[in-house]
Amino acid sequence: MIKYIFIIGKNWLLSLSELNHFLKRDKFKGKITDYSACAAIIEFDKGELGGEEIANLIFALGGTLKICKVLDFIDLDSFYNAFPEKIDGSVHPGIMIDARRHVKGIIKDLVYPTFGGLNIYKGTKFFIANSIYPISFDSRYYKTLVSHFLPFLNKYWMEILSDKGIKNASYYNYPKENVESGNLNPIFPHHFFRYELYRPTRKEIVYTLTEDGMYIGYTINVTNSNEMKMMDEERPFKNPKGSIPPKFAKIMVNFLNLKRPYGTRRILDPFCGTGTILLFAYSQGIGVWGADTDKRSSQGTKNNLRWLQEFLEKPLKINLNKNVINAEINTLPEKFGKIKFDGAVTEPILLRYFTELPKYNEIDEIINNHVIPTYLQAFRVFNEMLKPGARVVITSPSVLTLDGGRIRVNLNKIADNFNFQKISVLDKADIIEKSGRKLALSSKKNVIFDSGTKYFRREFYIFEKNP
Repeated sequence: MIKYIFIIGKNWLLSLSELNHFLKRDKFKGKITDYSACAAIIEFDKGELGGEEIANLIFALGGTLKICKVLDFIDLDSFYNAFPEKIDGSVHPGIMIDARRHVKGIIKDLVYPTFGGLNIYKGTKFFIANSIYPISFDSRYYKTLVSHFLPFLNKYWMEILSDKGIKNASYYNYPKENVESGNLNPIFPHHFFRYELYRPTRKEIVYTLTEDGMYIGYTINVTNSNEMKMMDEERPFKNPKGSIPPKFAKIMVNFLNLKRPYGTRRILDPFCGTGTILLFAYSQGIGVWGADTDKRSSQGTKNNLRWLQEFLEKPLKINLNKNVINAEINTLPEKFGKIKFDGAVTEPILLRYFTELPKYNEIDEIINNHVIPTYLQAFRVFNEMLKPGARVVITSPSVLTLDGGRIRVNLNKIADNFNFQKISVLDKADIIEKSGRKLALSSKKNVIFDSGTKYFRREFYIFEKNP
């Protein structure tokens, strides 16, 4: 079975959850067969994906940085024997030599599936970028991977290509001080384009360690960070301090599990702000409706969507003056008439980022007088305006206080009162459990969050309207 490595973002639980929900769709049916805090190993029911399908996947996913094709696998014991954490006699030198010979044999066999027939490329310069992903970047073993395994790879790949008659070859040279200290980031997605690693003789080889072993493959496609940055920073209306990050907007839209064709689907963001969620939903061809109580924000969202329409080659035609309005949420059923939506994605409240621990009474007053009433209104409207079975993907703030612990909103109770059932953001039943404490899903709480600061965090929820 053909497998793929999906390199995921720092919030690995959220990225893993997005992939799990995404893979349940008909078009990209598949499963996560292994994972770490840096990557997910995925098998698709249809087997191998085409280049256009890979490009569509990387464009749609918010938490995936790279998609790589798996070429081979080394079991964990064999790999640890080849590259033990310490050369202290715990691994016999003879065993280590044999294990490294085994690793060399596997890498040597990767030349043809990576580059194809070398003869047609003779005279062309070859370039390799070796990127290593540990089980987690804070593991002690990562220093061994960087300071011992990486130099081994660079040297051996040059030997292999030279033996094959390729005299003009080089590798990506990481800063020496980072290699020696073991403090190193693998190459970033924008390097894929900068170094033209999509060309036949220029490849990024990815080595991904999990609790099962080392997966080796090469990168097929990466997220276009420049395009995402452009959509976020070059839109005419923006408010960096009051906007949800683009990657979260994409992830939240994917949690809706909308059925295709997207062009027939309608989603609602009743607290659209600068329109980040609507922009990234619209870029996928989804029909979008939005509202905001701030007139400047609703007008700015319309301007942003018009700007995006001009940028996209085949924009979905929508009437922005009717689809995005300045209105209180409780007036939306009247304003939008008889429209029944296929889902709602929104961030109703974004509390300010605290630089020091606030007092309990201060935050408790804000939560009870401002935050909770807003969510009550929202779910009342969602119950009226969403189709049965439609989802609400929503964030909720929680704050750590100086004198009373963490204050959170009981969103589950609010949703239940308005005919919505909670859907697990991280469906642990679909993913093979890991044994290590850091990666064990059974030990994770049911709430997945992203920390704005150590005092404030954004929590993610999915609810589904009952029939």
